[in-house]
Amino acid sequence: MARIYLARCRSVKQPVILKKLTLTNRKEFKQRFEREAHLMHMFKNPFIVKVLDFFKSGTSFYMAMEFVDGMSLDKLIRLKEVLSPTATALIAFQVCEALEYAHAKGVIHRDIKPANILIGKNGKVKLTDFGIATTDDTGSGERLTKTGTCFGTSCYMSPEQIESSKHVDERSDVYSLGVTLYEMMTGARPFKANFSSETITNIYNGKYVKPEKLNSAIPAKFRTIIKKAMCNIKESRYANIGKLKAALAPFLKKFKDAKSKHTFIKHYLAERA
Repeated sequence: MARIYLARCRSVKQPVILKKLTLTNRKEFKQRFEREAHLMHMFKNPFIVKVLDFFKSGTSFYMAMEFVDGMSLDKLIRLKEVLSPTATALIAFQVCEALEYAHAKGVIHRDIKPANILIGKNGKVKLTDFGIATTDDTGSGERLTKTGTCFGTSCYMSPEQIESSKHVDERSDVYSLGVTLYEMMTGARPFKANFSSETITNIYNGKYVKPEKLNSAIPAKFRTIIKKAMCNIKESRYANIGKLKAALAPFLKKFKDAKSKHTFIKHYLAERA
């Protein structure tokens, strides 16, 4: 949908990310791109990537965004193969902070996955890419999503999101973060990255290899968190992202403050796998 460039803002002499819309053949894509820019510009949260500007140059649309000097979570997983319980809890907890803020504003992300979670060299974690987010403002966002249409990345999507991306609530983001937790702790995805009938059936039925079979070192409490977050029946999941955040909190008791958390992640990034 977009091409990403590293650029330098001449006025403040700092690096920024330029996101250029490449799919311009349909009005819907332009509307979504502009809506993403307005949503992210509206957000004032340290755990969400800032959008600095949205503009048109010639026939092209651009979004200027905060540059996070570090790596995406999917790259970290490839480097480490399996993340430690502490690192997993720290990263996921900060994603929960971002989602709790967005959900309070009526915004459902709908595309939570490692590629959309950025980890700075300073140890700070930020959520990005609200391109297919939905809001409870029916006057602007929901008209772009028709009932029965499906948006998202298949192997991270909740059963109800596969059925219809329009009728989802924050429990769908809880599910996707649960899948992300599974991947961080095992180095593998619970479902194949395609829309085959087998994949969809497995997601609907909650059929996947138990994480402890891939990594026996996963603490029992963490296995319980993953299982509950990834439950295929949404009523049996954590009722909201705050409940999931509370379940992760016991793993972070040894950290006194935000600085100590960031320091741990900073050193964890620097360690060799």
